[in-house]
Amino acid sequence: MKTYARIFLAGLLIMTLAYHAALRLERNAGERESAAEMIDAQFAADGLYMGLIHSPADYKLAVYARLRPEVAIIGSSRAMKFTQPFFRRPIYNLGGLVYSTGQALGLMRELAALHRPRLMIYAVDFWTLCAFPDNDPLVAPPVPARASAPFWPSQVNRLRLAVDLLADGRMSAAQALELLEGRQSPTAGGLAMVGLTAALQHYGFATDGAIHSALPQQVGPPDSLGRPAWFAVTHNRIINGEGQFPLGCRPYPAAMDQLRQMRTEAQALGIELILVAPPVAGLALDDMAAQAPGATSYMDFWLGEMGRLGDSPVVLAHDARGLGSPDEEFEDGIHGGYVTYARLMLAMAERAPQLRSMMDDATPRRVIERHAGQSKLTLQDLRRLAGGGADRP
Repeated sequence: MKTYARIFLAGLLIMTLAYHAALRLERNAGERESAAEMIDAQFAADGLYMGLIHSPADYKLAVYARLRPEVAIIGSSRAMKFTQPFFRRPIYNLGGLVYSTGQALGLMRELAALHRPRLMIYAVDFWTLCAFPDNDPLVAPPVPARASAPFWPSQVNRLRLAVDLLADGRMSAAQALELLEGRQSPTAGGLAMVGLTAALQHYGFATDGAIHSALPQQVGPPDSLGRPAWFAVTHNRIINGEGQFPLGCRPYPAAMDQLRQMRTEAQALGIELILVAPPVAGLALDDMAAQAPGATSYMDFWLGEMGRLGDSPVVLAHDARGLGSPDEEFEDGIHGGYVTYARLMLAMAERAPQLRSMMDDATPRRVIERHAGQSKLTLQDLRRLAGGGADRP
């Protein structure tokens, strides 16, 4: 019996030590038990946040409620490049929290209960208006999101956190030791990194909610046919029907009904709503169309339906070539870089008068002039072009 007791106590001691080590590692990387405390730390340091303890939904909703911006941006990761330097009025970017029209409608209601923005931009993804025969969760029929739903949940076993980070290569042994001992300063490129992912990988959300890198990123060389380095991965996803490129799509009218409902409720709330179809790289669109006859016919349907929505401004920028944005300005087939989104902002201003008085068209023009053909810009690059420190609403 004594042997079992010793084994139990030894195991308990090891677990306790592992847990306290994980807590120390989290603390030294800027993680906090309280989202409010963590947000205070980020804003005090004017840094980038990307943590593992709090879900992005909890974090972004808390910042939104605190800032009460005039402009709210919603959508998936493809909405994350709308950034404060492109605007004159305070914005907050809630990109990453919406992956269906139903979630967009639910999030708009939740935001309005916290604070009604004057203007809301919803970046509508092409796959959200697709009915997928196998009912893939990514493109399943939209279900309205419940308040405080973890749109992008954080699944963290805090007892195993350090082990998991080491095992999947997100943290080296040297980084772990430096964080445990407090020797690694969570900064990069002169910016404070708040949260484990930010401390380890040097990217995160700025105080405007947009996603940024703190350090310059290398872009791989083109392939033998001169196509961007990202093409091989995107091509494989397209031919396999993975993720945002489901095969066998057909138009999903219920999603359009939710967009109409969203427009109606926005008008009743006094919110100016702009719907935008964010750009896809021309090379990716051509590759999708080449896979099978009519493979992208549902896109023609939803683009036409969006164009007929009427009262709310609709910006159809689905094909990046219409913006003059080459494939080299994309990070992958569906994520344009900041130069692409600078071009998008100027196009949106032409088609949405509500936006003109709120945006700073000088910064997007400088971004295009000085970085055309590039996909990777840091937050510091944008700040220099905007005159410094423009990301804080």
